[in-house]
Order: sequence, then structure tokens, then C-alpha cells
Amino acid sequence: MNCPQCGHGNPVDVVECETCDELLVDIFASQAAPSLAHSSKAASELTPGGLLGERYEVLDLIGEGGMGYVYKVRDLELDKVIALKLIRSEQAQDPTVIQRFKQELLLARNITHKNVVRLYDLGEENGFKFFTMEWIDGENLKERIRREGKLSVEEALPLIRQMIDALQEAHLQGVVHRDLKPQNVMIDTNGDPYIMDFGIARGADSHTMTATGAVMGTPDYMSPEQAYGDKADQQSDLFSLGVICFEMLTGELPYQAESPLSRVVMRITKKPRTPRELSADLPVYLEKVVLKCMEMDKELRYQSAAEILRDLEEKQVDRAIGLRLRRAAGRRKGILATAAALFIAVSAALYLVGREQPSSSAPAEEVPVTTLAILPFTNATASSELDWMRTGLPEMLFTDISQSRFVRPIPGERVVKLLRELGVEDMSRFDEATLASISEIAPVESVLYGQFVESDGSIRLDLFLRDAASGVPTPIKVQAKTDQVFTLVDDITRQIKQHLDLTPEQLKGDIDRPVAEVSTASLGALQAYQAGLAELRQGANQAAIPFFKEAVAGDSNFAMAHAKLAEAYLNLGEYGPAEEAVDRAQALFENAPLPLAERYQIHAITALAKDDYETAVTSYRELTKLYPEDPDVQLSLAQSLEELGTMPEAIEGYERVIELAPGYGAAILGLGRSYVINGRLDDAIQTLEGAIESKAFEGDLEAMGLIHSILGVAHRDLGGLEKAAQNL
Repeated sequence: MNCPQCGHGNPVDVVECETCDELLVDIFASQAAPSLAHSSKAASELTPGGLLGERYEVLDLIGEGGMGYVYKVRDLELDKVIALKLIRSEQAQDPTVIQRFKQELLLARNITHKNVVRLYDLGEENGFKFFTMEWIDGENLKERIRREGKLSVEEALPLIRQMIDALQEAHLQGVVHRDLKPQNVMIDTNGDPYIMDFGIARGADSHTMTATGAVMGTPDYMSPEQAYGDKADQQSDLFSLGVICFEMLTGELPYQAESPLSRVVMRITKKPRTPRELSADLPVYLEKVVLKCMEMDKELRYQSAAEILRDLEEKQVDRAIGLRLRRAAGRRKGILATAAALFIAVSAALYLVGREQPSSSAPAEEVPVTTLAILPFTNATASSELDWMRTGLPEMLFTDISQSRFVRPIPGERVVKLLRELGVEDMSRFDEATLASISEIAPVESVLYGQFVESDGSIRLDLFLRDAASGVPTPIKVQAKTDQVFTLVDDITRQIKQHLDLTPEQLKGDIDRPVAEVSTASLGALQAYQAGLAELRQGANQAAIPFFKEAVAGDSNFAMAHAKLAEAYLNLGEYGPAEEAVDRAQALFENAPLPLAERYQIHAITALAKDDYETAVTSYRELTKLYPEDPDVQLSLAQSLEELGTMPEAIEGYERVIELAPGYGAAILGLGRSYVINGRLDDAIQTLEGAIESKAFEGDLEAMGLIHSILGVAHRDLGGLEKAAQNL
């Protein structure tokens, strides 16, 4: 076929000129469109047994869309069954429609992938514009879901992977589908999927609105940005893919409402249901993949199809906790709870274990662990300059020992709180009764305590490792030069493991990096960091900031100091500086082989900011498995469940906290509040009036105000207006 533009002779089966890329049959050139009467007549003539031109035998009308009719035809020249799309008669006169069909042809021809329906030819017969494409013998995905209901994971995963792979190829070609839905996915008789109908596909720089202002896309599968009329890109396709996956795995759409408009509004105002609400046997990682596809915020959504394929392969999903904090910083005030360090510590330890093990889809083998509390050491020197070591050395030991698979120290924040509850926070030495109480309340199997002395430029630690069961203390003595504190800590860690009866195999196979690698190698930065921690634990956020700034000035790669600086700023509601500090910590986390404890400091801050309550609940559930007796972790779980709106579970969580710590004020307030929200008004009144009678909140005006406010609402809802007025 000779090109009308350059005259080059082309083979008969090509669509564009091999030399100049001109359409060989430009059926979209300006020409008189057929009349509606003519169009209707021609469409009606395409009946089984009829011919279109001399080449295509019409076998059946197989579908009808908003833009045209789709026929099953036989190409007599090639003796092959194919599909033929004919522009709908009433659309044929619209230049915009013609341009969109042209766009489909040009874009679809660029995508050569086994899971994308291939375009064969285009032409015009008797004034009718059409194009032909690959015939897929089977049914579309929507029909299959209607017929079978939800698909099993074993059925769905191969389809999902192939669809993602096809989208990846289309996106690499700069093509965005823009109307991805199960009706546009054909399943052949072998069970393989084929994405088709780029009828409203556009290049990656096109926009969602038509010239008339109509939003393009199908409401049930439309992305939030398409609903707003904003530019659609490859992430819009990934959102639609997430909806399709949700429907495949559950048999239902994620957004339920009576009208399409209501369903569109839902996707820009609230999170979808979780797939496991409808299919409890779904793997957790697969649910996370689907939900990450459907994130309303594009920055939290998958950025590419390749990322989804990677997570499916690894069976784990990063829900971008650090990014969530940055996105949330301007929207809400982050209240950081006591469990921050606990989340950091346990996460760091778990990450260390996972990092050292070969990757595997199988769950990690559970191993017995020994729990340990490290108390502040007594400063037996004559130097106040070494006071920082009182809590600084235990913190370093906590970080160092947390690497172990077999020893689980409790965080310094928890230790300080225990000492405060026992009234021995300022005690420099601990008697047997206090040590026994700590072991019982924590609870832990061993307690490390003792003193440090200075002599001739050296530091000597005289420590004792007390076994809770027998009450017998084992002495540990370590000495090093004053400037060799990091070596000192590493030596203590090794001795602790030996005295805790770890087997030779466990000692040999355990993780034991130098503490300088999992913290900072700068003693000055470490001292400033410890001073900041001391202020932060007292609630003195403003006073802590200069110390953390000094720490990061001394070691710009000290990720934990950056993260604690962000925490202090967040507590003060100063989101700009907090975001800057988190960004730095996040950059260290993402771009360098950083100490793992530092990595998880970032995760702790972001989780406790509670922008993503679902992720927070997941994190705290894991923590409660590790620390089932820790009321701070249980409280964080209960608070996250309350924020998530799962009130029965939140109530159980608060009740568990009060069981562990009967006078825990935050848990009592949370329980009363949750009772009211859940409609258990009598329980709320009984709980809060009991708190008033106990005088546990006497003198705490803020807490008493909250209690009376909740009581007032409960009495009001019960119809007791007089008591409501008294409280409100």
C-alpha cells in the first residue's frame, strides 16, 4: 500500500507508513459524515451472515459500549476470527469522538504485550469507520465475578500479576488507560487476562475532563483525582486496578452506596472497607497491596506497577509510615505517647533479626527469649560531668542488646515509669525489695543494676545481673579507658549474654554489631542526645530541642537524634521543623545502611502520629504479642482502635490496661469515652463516677474536666438532663 504522504510502498498488513509514520488509511480525515439514517441502516445491516465490504463476514454482535458496537467477524482475506469495533451511529458525526478513536488506535499500536488485546487493521466501508483487533474467546472479568462470586487467592493472583505486567508495559509507552474496569479485561479459555478497550485512553499528559466538562471514566472504578476532574496518570490506573482486585477477592465493590454519585463522593471522603472484612482468609500482605493501590493520597499510593509486582513477590508491603507523618503534619496535632521508645526498640530488634536472615516467605521461627530490665547506674565517681552515664550507659546497653534474638530488654522509658510508680525514681541504689518488685511488675526474668567508678583515666563498672526466680545476683565487672565507652558497652553485652546461659550455638549465631554501628560513634553527640532524652521524658519538649540539635550537629548521620528532635517538635505542634527533622531521618533510613534502632525510631514517631490508624493498630498488635504485660503498649493499641472506630475492641483494650494498671488515668478516660460512643452509657457512668470517688484524679483539673464532660453526655443521652447539666 502506497503512503499518501511520502509515496513509500508498504506491506498490506501495516497501519502506519514505515518511512514517515503517516496513517495509511486515515479514516479520521475531515470528510462528510454519513447521515444518522444512513448510519442506523448500516448498523442494522451488520447482522450474522452479512458482509462489511468484501472482507469481513459478520458472525455476531457481541457487545455495545458508549462509543460503538463490537462484532465478532471473520477476516475472509486471512481466514481468521477477529473482533471489529464500529463507531456508534450517533457518535460518528462528532469530531471529538472521531479524535478519541484515532487516539485509541495510535496508542494501542504502541503497546505490544501478551496481555493486551492487539490492534490489527483500520478502515472505512460505505462511510463507516471501524477498526479490527484480536478476538479473545472467553468472557470478561465482570461476567466471571458475577457468575462465580469472589475468586480464590490461587485463581486471582495469576490474573492480577498479568494485568499489572500489562499495565507496566502500557505506562512505559506513556499510555494511561483511564477506564480500567473488569468489563475491559477479557479472560480466555486458558484463564489468561487481556486488557482491552483503550477507547478513552490518553497519553500521560492528557487530562480527565472532556471539552464539555464531563468526567471520563467509570464511577465504580474511578480514581479520586478523576472524580475531581484532575489530570489522570498511571497512578489513576493503579487505583482502578486496586478496586478490581478488591472485587475479585471479595466479590463486592469497596464502596457501597445507592447511587454512582454517592460512590464517587465516598472515594474522595473516606477510606474503603478492608478486603479482610469480607474475606477473612485473605493473606494480610495481599490486603495491604490492594489498600495501597486505593490510597486516596497519591503520594501514599503505589508510584508504579513495578512496585506492586515487587510487593507481591516479596509478600510484604511498606505502607510508607514516614511519608504518612509528613503528609499528616499539617493536618493534625501528633500526641506522642510513652510507648514510642518501646515501638522503636522492638521494631529495631525485629528488623535486625530479619536483616541478618535470608529472605523467606515463611514466617520467622519463634525462639525463646529472656526479658531484662536495665536500671539506671549509680554514679560513684566524684565527677558530675559523668552524670550522663547514669542513664546513658543503660540506654546504650538497651540499643546494643536489642540486636539479640534471644534477649529482650525493656525500654528505658518503661524502666523510668516503673521506678516512678514505686517511688524510687531518684534512688541511687536499689534494695532487694525494690529489685523484686521491679521484676514482678515489669515483668522481667532478670534485672541489671550497679555502679560506675573512675580511676586513673579509666571507667570501671561493677554490675549485678539478678535472676528474678532465685533472687541471686551474678557480678559483672568491666573496665576501659574513659574515652572507650563504646568498647565498654560491647564488653558488658557479651558478658550479659554469657551469664544468661545462651548456648554456644546461640552466642555464635546471634547478632552482635558494635554499638557504635547501631547508634553513633561520636561521644559528644551521644552525651547531648542523652541529655535531650532526659528532658523529653520529663515532658520538657522545648528544653530537649537544643540538646537534640547539638547531637545532630555533632553527628549529622545520627538518625535517632533527628527522629527524637522531630518528636519534640511534634509534641509542641511545630510541624515545619518536625517535618524537616523527619525528612532527614527518613533520608538516612532510605539511602544508607543505617543502624537499625535508628531506622525504627522514624517508624515509631510516624506510627504514634496516628495519621494511619490501621497501620498503628497493626503495629501495636505485634507489640502486645511481645510485651503482653506492658500497659503502655496496651494503651497505645486501645487508643488506635478507638481512633479507627472499632469500639468493642477498643473497650477490651482499655479494660486490659486497667487490669494491668488499675489506676491508669488515660485508660479510665478512654474506657469511659468508648463506652459512651458504643452506647454503653450505664457502664460509662459507673466507670467515671468510680474514678471520681477514688480521688485518683484529684488536683488534675484537666482530667476532671474531661470526666465531667463525658459524664454529662452519658446522662444527657439517658435522659437525665439534671445530672447532665450538673456535669456539663
